[in-house]
Amino acid sequence: YELWAFSTTAEGVNLRDRLYRKVGAAEARKILSAIYPSPSDAREEVLARKLKMKDVNVDPTQEKNVYDNLVNEILEKYNNYYRR
Repeated sequence: YELWAFSTTAEGVNLRDRLYRKVGAAEARKILSAIYPSPSDAREEVLARKLKMKDVNVDPTQEKNVYDNLVNEILEKYNNYYRR
């Protein structure tokens, strides 16, 4: 899960930092690696969601919602499927 410690894309850093604030650094990397083994997978998810926002004419200032929603979904998925 250490790949996540070195992710440098804007999308990866944004997700990682948001999770760091919620659950701490080590736990965040563990969660991210369980859901997205490669940081590039998470990047693709973020980019797809941003593109979808553009397609439905969502205000670009709402971009942070993409990250907030994804972080909440990641935590929910992790708690429901990986912490059994």
